[in-house]
Amino acid sequence: MDIKPSIEEKLHALSVEGKENHYECPFCAGHRLHVNYEKGVACCHGCGYRAGKLTYLLKCLGLTIPSGLLKVDYKGTVLKTVEDLLASKTYKKTETIDLPEEYKPLRAGTHDSYERSMIHYLISRGVRKDIIEEEGIGYASKGRYAGCIIFPVYLFGKLVYFTTRVVFFKPIKSVNPKAEKTLVLFNLQRVMKRTHSMVFIFEGPMDVLACRPDSSVGLLGKTISKEQCELLDRARTNEFVVCLDDDAHGDTSEVADVLRRYVSKPVSTLLLEDGDPAELRNEFSSLIPNRRRYNVLSRVKSLIGTGK
Repeated sequence: MDIKPSIEEKLHALSVEGKENHYECPFCAGHRLHVNYEKGVACCHGCGYRAGKLTYLLKCLGLTIPSGLLKVDYKGTVLKTVEDLLASKTYKKTETIDLPEEYKPLRAGTHDSYERSMIHYLISRGVRKDIIEEEGIGYASKGRYAGCIIFPVYLFGKLVYFTTRVVFFKPIKSVNPKAEKTLVLFNLQRVMKRTHSMVFIFEGPMDVLACRPDSSVGLLGKTISKEQCELLDRARTNEFVVCLDDDAHGDTSEVADVLRRYVSKPVSTLLLEDGDPAELRNEFSSLIPNRRRYNVLSRVKSLIGTGK
């Protein structure tokens, strides 16, 4: 069944290169959406949107999907997909924000010494060069965010938040915007792209990008909301592992306790003793077997341990 005409009714065509058709991306409106009709896939390297099946793209564009193209699971219900998230009330409630005017993307091979020092900072802490560009990580050299590395937080086309890491000028660790974080999870859209044996829940972007860039999310703090749990429940994984910094064992248990109420997969905790996930990135794989399944008894023990 040819669905190309339906897609082209909704998208602005730009060019054709080999087996790929390029369109203006409807999710970020600033990059090319690459569509391969032969393989039946679509992706945008700008906002990170990916569709493993073109029926998913049809659904995102508000088009009717022919019943013969729908895949169903063994219970006879439509499988959960990224596009289910896009159509959900939770996603629609998410507000968008703008990056600061002073934001500039970090570029590999730059001759600017200030920019090079920012890139060196990230690489020295375990962040790969390709991740820096893929995630649109940037910096500011003036204004409120001067001296900061800026980490955009996208949720499939929507810039919903950004967080920072102070490198120069300021005696504090980060400077963040005044925006709602209830529905924000750093790196969620990357995690949603594939299936995982485990999805790790860390505190911040440095832990995510240095330790497990393809299979972890960042809370941007030490707490988790019901809405964040509901977003995570859409990830294709066999297990969630909560792993906050070594000074946050009590918070780790609190997050696990909230998470287990709203997700359908098992929840475990991994308590670190000598550093955060980014600092322990080289030995992190050897620590994973130390994780413990979280349950009601775990909650009781954590309360006794914290004296609550």
